[in-house]
Amino acid sequence: MNSIRQNNLDSPRAGGFTLTEFLVVLLILAIGIALVVGVATTVQETGRAEETKNIQRVVLAGLKAYYHSGQEAYPPGNGGADSGETLLAALRTIGAGRKELKRLPKHAISEDDSGRERLVDGFGNPMLYYQPGGLAGRTPRLVSQGPDALDPTDDIAMDMN
Repeated sequence: MNSIRQNNLDSPRAGGFTLTEFLVVLLILAIGIALVVGVATTVQETGRAEETKNIQRVVLAGLKAYYHSGQEAYPPGNGGADSGETLLAALRTIGAGRKELKRLPKHAISEDDSGRERLVDGFGNPMLYYQPGGLAGRTPRLVSQGPDALDPTDDIAMDMN
């Protein structure tokens, strides 16, 4: 009996895992973590895109209120860097516009380095406003620059319909 126990202790597989088994387990864990991180990133980006669309809906409702408050026109906006600031200022001139702006999340209106307020999307990028005509077509248009402000293919645009 003692000789059987001695032979098992002397064998190369005495207790523990081999390096190959350990590496396979690590590989499986790494694949699982990569999948979870990928899904979490996708869910987070989808949530920010939905938040951006909700911000756009609220601002467009404010624009509609602005138009119907006796202005019979939309505020000026050429899609430039300061178009969101101009839009915010115009919406604050009427009670219904101020009421709509209060519905926005707190981070949807932020200050830039110079202290000017700007309208930002769910990704933290400034939103651009185009008044009707020109590039905007027949209705006002809000454009979010999406997750990558430099890539126009991921922009999120919404017209008033």
